[in-house]
Amino acid sequence: MEGTDNLRNADGAYHAASSQTHGHTKSVQGAFAGSSRFDPAVLRFLVCPLTKGDLRYDAGKQELISEEIQVAYPIIDGIARLVPTAGRMMEAAEFPAS
Repeated sequence: MEGTDNLRNADGAYHAASSQTHGHTKSVQGAFAGSSRFDPAVLRFLVCPLTKGDLRYDAGKQELISEEIQVAYPIIDGIARLVPTAGRMMEAAEFPAS
């Protein structure tokens, strides 16, 4: 299959590769260039992996917050890491007084 060879290395990570599409060569790496910002519009599709509840976006810390269990999931290069082992337990001082 043309254009799909060698997109992953031995450990499964993607690397830059070129593909021929309708006479144009494009880089896989180039397709994602400049898209390293998290888009808050995707929040409506995301849930906490532990509670399946809503998440809140903290733009300053680049985290998605599950207020129900006080866990913050990092956003790295615009991608939310929504796996339980990536989350961190938040400190009480990080929540507004009720």
